[in-house]
Amino acid sequence: MTGGPLRPARWSELAEVYRLHRTVFPHPYGFWRFIGYQVSPRSTILVVPGDRGLRAYGVATISDLWHPPGVVGEIISLAVLEPYRRQGLARLLMADLVGFLETRGMGEIYLQVAVSNTPAQELYNDLGFTVKDRLPRYYVDGEDAWLMVRVSSEEA
Repeated sequence: MTGGPLRPARWSELAEVYRLHRTVFPHPYGFWRFIGYQVSPRSTILVVPGDRGLRAYGVATISDLWHPPGVVGEIISLAVLEPYRRQGLARLLMADLVGFLETRGMGEIYLQVAVSNTPAQELYNDLGFTVKDRLPRYYVDGEDAWLMVRVSSEEA
């Protein structure tokens, strides 16, 4: 892997995290969501810095479900800038994001991924995630998403 060490995002980097997010995703979340994740003790934003700015970031949080009631971990967002893909950064981020959630007792971890994003799906499968459901028209452009879940061995 190239790049700097993985670490929590600093407040001074939040705008750069958001710029990276907007660069990678065609229909980005609002900046306010990143502020919410940064202030929440139930969330983490991790970054991979480089010589000229951030190369990648990931966000994980603990989410409350209403139906069925419960608490689960969720990988909210993961992005790697194009020149730094296929260097293990996403795998590194995912390992630490999953670790963050598991050390807080989250036996089930969910994420959504575009049906067309097969490289990400392969990574998530390698990390123990399986498809739970198809979410029709999940994205603003009408694309479906896979709802994927990883259940820890203690939960299974």
